[in-house]
Amino acid sequence: MNEVWGVTDAGYEILARTGLEKRLDDAIVRGHMGGFVEAGEVEELLQRARPERKEAAQNFLQGIKNPRPEDLFMVSGDVADAILTKEELQKPEQFGVHDLSELDGLLAAYVLSSRFDEFSRSYVWRSNGLKTSIAGYTDGDLHIDQMVLIPDVAQNPDGTQRLFARLPRFHIGADYSFWPVLAATALKYADTVGAEIQEAKNWREYLTSLGWDSKIAETSSWGVGFDSFAMFYFNTELAQIPDKTNVREIKKQFFGIMQPNADHETIYVPAIEADDQWLAFYSNRGAGEPVELAPYGTPLKFYPRVYIPKEDASHLFRGAVQGIMTGNSRTRPEFLAYMLWQHEQIKAGKSEEQISKEGEQFDRL
Repeated sequence: MNEVWGVTDAGYEILARTGLEKRLDDAIVRGHMGGFVEAGEVEELLQRARPERKEAAQNFLQGIKNPRPEDLFMVSGDVADAILTKEELQKPEQFGVHDLSELDGLLAAYVLSSRFDEFSRSYVWRSNGLKTSIAGYTDGDLHIDQMVLIPDVAQNPDGTQRLFARLPRFHIGADYSFWPVLAATALKYADTVGAEIQEAKNWREYLTSLGWDSKIAETSSWGVGFDSFAMFYFNTELAQIPDKTNVREIKKQFFGIMQPNADHETIYVPAIEADDQWLAFYSNRGAGEPVELAPYGTPLKFYPRVYIPKEDASHLFRGAVQGIMTGNSRTRPEFLAYMLWQHEQIKAGKSEEQISKEGEQFDRL
């Protein structure tokens, strides 16, 4: 976990209500956001700043020993100058903020937090005080970032809600082969707790809307896919917190375990929280209050990284599927389609043996 400048839920509400969020998105697409201010440029920043910005920057710098470029960007006013008119800059209160410096910080925090979503075709959503991004980097590896949008200190001294702050950010980085496992985990979780993923029910239409050519293929020995999904679905279980999934007792392994690329010491384990309302991704490396899970029969300490509420199971599924369908992963669409076909057969009440036999109709590529 690290902390980054980000917009709180209260800040997002203002940006959406005033139309500033759309203006920011348009400006980001055009690349009209200026650059970071380096530490050696502080004096120049203060000299060219409006009086109200100068005072805010000086107060800000007093509390930071070694300001970073992103810290100085927060008080530079570059974003506000890029998207607002001179008249709007003179009346910042019309946007629901106290003054120009608060507006500067809100807009800059939005741009900074958007940088974590800039990887090609990221899938991003906000809910339950969390902002989650699923993206594939250039090597196809799977990355999940989650920012907590409610800071520990949620209020300004006058009692109003803070619009931006240094916010906790958590990260999962798994090998490219785990994209279909993430989609499968969303399906397994939804089925276990009674959630509905409409896109999974209508997966043919959904994949077609994303460019699928209607081909279905069982994964070859070298292909990246999840051709053994049915076997894992029937013979493994999602972990539960507190641990009700002792593999020595139930004789089943954990479902959905993932690992980073070229790091065989770190593992991520998806687990259902006690009230079934959250799917949490735990890591055997981290900090904070650990829980004990025994994915291989021996209890180990695990630390929470990312939380997906029950009502967001569809977002988790869509994020994984869109990463595959838009080329962010190395999984071919026809292999994804085979996994979703297997899930369809499971939901229809067919056995693992029946699914395996009927799957022979599809070609191995």
